[in-house]
Parts: sequence; structure tokens; C-alpha cells
Amino acid sequence: MPNDLRIEKIEQSVAKRVAAIESQVKAMNVAGDLAGLSRQVATLSRRTEDTETSTRGTIAVTKTATFDFADENVAYDYYLLAPPSGNLVVTLPPCDRTTIGRRIVFKRTVSTGNVAVQRAGSDTIEGGANVVLSSQWDLLVVWNPDGGAVWMKE
Repeated sequence: MPNDLRIEKIEQSVAKRVAAIESQVKAMNVAGDLAGLSRQVATLSRRTEDTETSTRGTIAVTKTATFDFADENVAYDYYLLAPPSGNLVVTLPPCDRTTIGRRIVFKRTVSTGNVAVQRAGSDTIEGGANVVLSSQWDLLVVWNPDGGAVWMKE
């Protein structure tokens, strides 16, 4: 068999393998998209008596009083924090009871009062016990990288 023919057969074999791998990658992406959709549907299906507004298909909840995730029957991803006066304290859920990779967004929407986001138990927020949102429009995004005891800030 001449070398050119062998090279052509090898190239055909490689092309088939690449096509098979691309097909597997597409299937994995679809599975990942379905898992993400499942999480979004679960988030959308949870409701509280708080004010809810739609934000790109996810629910944003406006909070006007102190709350603790352990006391809440919700698992929203977006929190609009609007203390009318005084303090508003948010206690994060324990990292070890939170889905790995979960991101929680806090946005302060008013200039009155004080807002603090604090850890649960001995968890930390990048080594600290809390993060203070001191000005109107301050934003805090925390995420759980590994299910350990540390919330990371973005």
C-alpha cells in the first residue's frame, strides 16, 4: 500500500474519531444545560410573601427586614436589600448545606439604614465574619466554590 493511501486512511480514521468526540461534547453540553434549567425551574417555583420581581428569568426578592437563610423557606439567587431604617442583617446559609457553585447576589437599593451580610456558624466570607454594604447600589456576589466553610466574593 503506498504511503499516500495510508496517510489518507489515517486522516479518515482521525476525522471519524474527532466527529465522535465532538458528538460526545455536544451531548455533555446539553446535559449541563438541562441541569442548569432544572435548577432555574426549582428557583422559580419557590415563593415567599416578600416582594418578587422577575430578573432575566430568575426571581429577585426585596428584603426590608433582617433575615437568616435558615429561617427562610426560599433559595433565591438575587436579593434587593432595602432597609427602611435601622439595620438589615442577612445571615448566609451554611456552606456545607449549599450547592457547590451556587452564587448569591445582594444589591443595596436605598441609602437609609445599614446592611450587613454575615456568615453562618464558623464559615467565613473570604476569611471575614461579615461584609457591610455601606452605600446605595453596593453589590456583593458570594459563591460556594467547594462545599467547604468559605464563601468567596466575586
